[in-house]
Amino acid sequence: MRASLKITKLIGGILANLANCEGVEAWHNPERDLRCVAERDYAPSLRALLARATVAEVIRAAREIFPDLNRQHKPDHIEGWVKGDSTSGLRRLFAQVRERRDIHFQGTPFTGEGGLALRGFFVDRDGESLKRPLIYVNTAHHPVAVAATLFHEVGHLVASEVFDSRDSSVHFFFDVDYASHLEDVGELTADVVLSLAAYPAPVAREIFSTTEKSLLRDPTAFPDQLLARIIEHYRTHFGMNLPAADLPATRKLNYLGGMIHFAKLRAALLTEYDL
Repeated sequence: MRASLKITKLIGGILANLANCEGVEAWHNPERDLRCVAERDYAPSLRALLARATVAEVIRAAREIFPDLNRQHKPDHIEGWVKGDSTSGLRRLFAQVRERRDIHFQGTPFTGEGGLALRGFFVDRDGESLKRPLIYVNTAHHPVAVAATLFHEVGHLVASEVFDSRDSSVHFFFDVDYASHLEDVGELTADVVLSLAAYPAPVAREIFSTTEKSLLRDPTAFPDQLLARIIEHYRTHFGMNLPAADLPATRKLNYLGGMIHFAKLRAALLTEYDL
């Protein structure tokens, strides 16, 4: 069987069993996850799982695929989105990942039972049935969410390299339960890569510096002014106006939970490690 057919069959088998995963059911009730991430202090988890030197190593590894990660004020992948053509920026991102010949990558839409709960997944090589890591991205989501998923899954690839781990289990990325990522070094590493992509250092300093005192005073709070800044950041930089988006309410709430989670993680990276 050709490698591409083998990978397609493997992905199909994983997706066929998706309905049995816990994240699918939880996705329909996002309010709990929203409260958890909004009220969580991110700094202790960051310090406990990822030292500053480790985060620097993660950034160096991620730049093997995305050279400008955390550097540019407006990364290349944003350009197409702000001009109203989100698919062009997405194609450039996909091309950057496909340049890596040592991984399998597939991006296809999946809307089957529980399909939209899934953003993507990562499976590491096992040396036998899968000789290269596999990244799958569910392209049925909004293009901005698809791009975010890609960064997260590349973050899993980076984690496998930085921590030299070999884990053949499937690492699902559901739009739910972000708080649990703060207790898992692999998930947190993947989220760090995504948060740095969403908020490169110059942008992060603009957005979070004015709310830094509020966050330091009460790290479990999420100031209204910060939420407004984040929503505006996604509107102006990515062309995604979440409040006005033509999306079901549940999906909006799940996207909002992710936006808050990655913003709080990015603020923690800035305040704790000045990154």
